[in-house]
Amino acid sequence: MLKKIHSILVSTALAILLIGCSSTEQLAISIVEPAPVQLSSAVKRIGVVKNIPASINESKLSDGLASLVSRDDEYLTQKGVDAALEGLLIKLLQDPRFDTIINLSEEGQLIQMEGGQPTLESWQNIEAFCRHHRLDAIFSLDYYQADTRYTLKKTKVYERDIIRADVAKKAHQLTLETLIENGWKIYDPFQKNVLDEFFFEDQITSSATGSSPMRAYRSIGALQDSLVIKSKGSGSAYGSRLEPFESTIYRAYYTKGSSGIISAHHKVIEEDWEGAIDLLKNELTTQKSKLQAMSCHNLAVIYEFLEDLNEARHWAEKAYEYNPGKKSMFYLNELDERIAQNRQVAEQLAFLGR
Repeated sequence: MLKKIHSILVSTALAILLIGCSSTEQLAISIVEPAPVQLSSAVKRIGVVKNIPASINESKLSDGLASLVSRDDEYLTQKGVDAALEGLLIKLLQDPRFDTIINLSEEGQLIQMEGGQPTLESWQNIEAFCRHHRLDAIFSLDYYQADTRYTLKKTKVYERDIIRADVAKKAHQLTLETLIENGWKIYDPFQKNVLDEFFFEDQITSSATGSSPMRAYRSIGALQDSLVIKSKGSGSAYGSRLEPFESTIYRAYYTKGSSGIISAHHKVIEEDWEGAIDLLKNELTTQKSKLQAMSCHNLAVIYEFLEDLNEARHWAEKAYEYNPGKKSMFYLNELDERIAQNRQVAEQLAFLGR
């Protein structure tokens, strides 16, 4: 009898210890989120413009390398602008919702800003411009800059002489860091509204060594190609803001607390979802509300992973009933948001004919 009581006490103490030392791991869940930009179904004809003022470089730089870098930045900026606009146009041409897409990037600066918003006169210009071209909206590259900073460091290079011996020679190591920035807007000409505004930033780092700074600079090469690729990608990425996109979220689930929860965790690792579900449902027979809540929470996470959001919400609600708390309520709210987002994604994909 004493042995039986001792066994019960040990088992109870072990269960309390397991609950008290419960830990969690993260389960990665792939989801589809709604498009950040939702245009009206009435927007069928769009124009793409370049609203960037012509750059005026009046600075006279005495340092030869600095002058060369500054001059090349202007050239790179023009190449980057063209590439960014090309990337956007290619992406928009793949979007079935638009009847007509017109490249009007050579029309010149159309919009003057004041306090971050177009002036009243600019809105009038935008409306007149859109009426003339019969446009419902315009996509505008409002800002672009390629700014290169360089650092020089003395170093040595080893060259073989006539007798094939390595000889150390003085050299210069040049590092270029080019910051690429561009900003985009979508204008509704008739509601006088900025429908979207987004800013991209990227960086290219390149390095070369030469017997002089100028020779090192000429050895770098490929900077233009890298900038064009990144700029074209930024234009395409901006066009992608009109479409739902995939992302990954992480949900914490319990890995300890009882033997059943531990076994279910191993099933999750093995991706045996049915096995994990069966083990967790068996845990609901326990009389301990905390273990029941933990099992229900894990069931909710698994069903969310399996894209059964209604079932996930059912188990998240039961977890809250067993053990009410802020974490359980927060998860319930997140599932409600995901259910609403899934409806929005379905509408957007239907709108895109997918």
